[in-house]
Amino acid sequence: MPPAPSPNRSAAGSALHMSFLSTPSRIPQSSPAHGGDLSMATPLFSPGFTASSPAMPASAMHAAQGGVIAAPSQSNVDAYAAALAEVIAGMSADARSAAAAGAPCTRFKELEEERLRVAEGENRGEYNGGPQGLLVNLWDLLRFMLGEADASVGLPKGGAAPGRIAWGLAGGAKAFLQAQYMGIVDAHVAGGAVHAAHARIAAYVEQLEKSGALSAQATLQGSRVTVGAADVPFWPLLYMCLRCGALEEAVAVARAAAQQSNPDSDGAVFDCLEAAVAAQATGAGDAASWRSPAAAELRRRYELAKARGEEGGCPYRLTVLNLLSGADARRRSSVARTIEDYIWAGLWLAGAPAAAEPGAQGGGGADYDALGALERSIVGYGEAHFDPERRNPLAYALVLLQVQAFEKAVNYLAASGKTAEATHLALALDYYDVLKTEANHDAAAAAAQGNRMVLHTPGPASAGGEPELAPFVTLAPLVQLYTQRMVVADAATALAYVLRVREPYARLAQLVRLVRCNRQGYDHLLGVVREGDHRRTAGLLDAHLPDAEVKRVARTAGQKALQAGASADAIELFARAEDFHLVSDVLCEQLSASVVPPAGGAAGTGGERGFWQSAALSFLRKGIAAADGGAADEVRHNPAPPGTTNPNANPNANPEPNPNPNPKVLKMLLSLHSFFDLAARDAHQEALTTMQAMGLFPATNRDIADRVDTYHGLPMQVKRHFPEVLVTVMTCYQRLHHQLKTQAHMAYPSSTEKVDPTAQRLGDYRQRANVLVTFAGLLGLAGGAHMGLNLSASNADTAARLARLEVMMM
Repeated sequence: MPPAPSPNRSAAGSALHMSFLSTPSRIPQSSPAHGGDLSMATPLFSPGFTASSPAMPASAMHAAQGGVIAAPSQSNVDAYAAALAEVIAGMSADARSAAAAGAPCTRFKELEEERLRVAEGENRGEYNGGPQGLLVNLWDLLRFMLGEADASVGLPKGGAAPGRIAWGLAGGAKAFLQAQYMGIVDAHVAGGAVHAAHARIAAYVEQLEKSGALSAQATLQGSRVTVGAADVPFWPLLYMCLRCGALEEAVAVARAAAQQSNPDSDGAVFDCLEAAVAAQATGAGDAASWRSPAAAELRRRYELAKARGEEGGCPYRLTVLNLLSGADARRRSSVARTIEDYIWAGLWLAGAPAAAEPGAQGGGGADYDALGALERSIVGYGEAHFDPERRNPLAYALVLLQVQAFEKAVNYLAASGKTAEATHLALALDYYDVLKTEANHDAAAAAAQGNRMVLHTPGPASAGGEPELAPFVTLAPLVQLYTQRMVVADAATALAYVLRVREPYARLAQLVRLVRCNRQGYDHLLGVVREGDHRRTAGLLDAHLPDAEVKRVARTAGQKALQAGASADAIELFARAEDFHLVSDVLCEQLSASVVPPAGGAAGTGGERGFWQSAALSFLRKGIAAADGGAADEVRHNPAPPGTTNPNANPNANPEPNPNPNPKVLKMLLSLHSFFDLAARDAHQEALTTMQAMGLFPATNRDIADRVDTYHGLPMQVKRHFPEVLVTVMTCYQRLHHQLKTQAHMAYPSSTEKVDPTAQRLGDYRQRANVLVTFAGLLGLAGGAHMGLNLSASNADTAARLARLEVMMM
């Protein structure tokens, strides 16, 4: 049975908007004696909105035979949030490909670019470092990494191995950094007058040289080459071509240098560049070009230069030799001017053969985890290095994404108050299965089970003094944080986000939260219960979830409402789960909790007690079968503990059949209500007639044994009130005996007069009282407190009270 809820928490408020419990607020004072005859003004299952229902737009009204209820036309969500939600709603497994028109990162980028144009004007550059420009960059980076910008780079399509996925993501990040740098070059070369890419790069190098941005060693040492109108150092120009990803342009530069008899452009350099171009065209990656004889020659030159101590020479020469040969993956770049340059070089060299990293497993000569080493290097700087005043967390998040520290990027944005950015970033990454969340990470699942959002790991802080960012994302609590203001204002939008949570229990918890926050929107979300077949019509959730899952959401939400004492809400939700046995259980508990009228109040005139009487009567009139199957029993026998997301302790449980025939229990409880109401109005004979019809008490000594057996078979909702019932029945006997005795005394004041014809009736009352005392003594009520009996201070000694009342009848 469900736990006994608080009877005074939700009935009055819930009745104002519940289509299932569409009951009058009170029972008419002229209620007949028998509870089964109490009248109802409106049906329990009202398929439409009543006059007392809240205002809803016409589009929200359901069709007569069901169908999905349209979303409310009114929305309190601003245009930007609505545009973001539209992208989220468009996510689906079928569209997860680079060619998909609805690719989320592309759509997010377009949305942020539009905001950038509106805010800053049409000539605003994407790479000027402002927060909005960084957000555009963030989505553009993910487009490359996740394969939306170019299907030939980025995340591999299909079920690739984790290592291949990491390499694909690294290739996408490298392609983004190269395209980004080429954009910088184009922005600095005035007017687009230079058309050839290698000529534009040469013009940019010329600008750097004139501004003093190139080192003196690069300018004074090493050969020069003329490209177009620019005469520039050879090695810086070759590096810039590689940095822009312009490999074919680098080949053109090497060819031009050879034609100009440049001593640095020999066959080995040219062959390595052509091998890199071929590897790029076939998708083989940089490592393929490092296996050529030319690459071996460049590695020899690199090692020779280091042995001779030529690090002080032209740094661009050593960097290019290392990049083309993969000689030393740890020496990422000696000419890096920005963090992007450093990361780009690390990504380029990630597959280079090298000795094991110091302290890493594998031993000498083994390839070490270059991508992991690059991530640790960047994370090791700490957030204070990239965002010292925590004013622009997007800058650090962008860097973390470039080294595939996806979880840390999301958590840093969330910890910095960028909830919207963190949520949409997490959902996009999870959409492509590259994010550790509760769906694939045990620690995240444990945190989400308790609805805890974890942003940092417990333990000592990092070297920079900041707490370590968690290596996983608790997606469900993050979604909850972002949607907390829209769950009521725009439930359809909130639902689009909740449905992106993939872990079953976490998603169930969020769906339950969405439903419970919309107490006036049960009809919209879950449909209504039809008249006739008592089946649920389609609601908003049915457009996205199968019927069984929608019912599970309703059932779990009802269980949560019951635990919170919102019994009327629980009935509404159980009804939409079509678990009418649970509806009956809740009604039984509420009727049982209010059997005795409140002290000093008029019996049966309304309030919470009258509300539940009306609800129970309406439910009985519907004639809904009580035995509705295992799902109801499952929840009843395996209730979820408060605060958990798992609705059942054992989802595979095979519960015992419910021993209580609930329609019969409802009728018995309604009869008890009528009995106490009549007794409170001093209608003692009518009260006893009601009780006699229930067959609970013996009239003669021969009936005692049968009635004792009947008592022990009663459900606890009835049995718990037996002490009060016994005393009230005896009180009725005593009052009727007293009235009859008074009437007899007034009619026959002298004992010498003829025999009193009422004497036999007086003796009958005394006989019944004596039988009642004997019956009560056999029930063992003295120790009934541990059995849940209602042994209040006024009836704790039931036997003594019964005896005193019997004595008063002598």
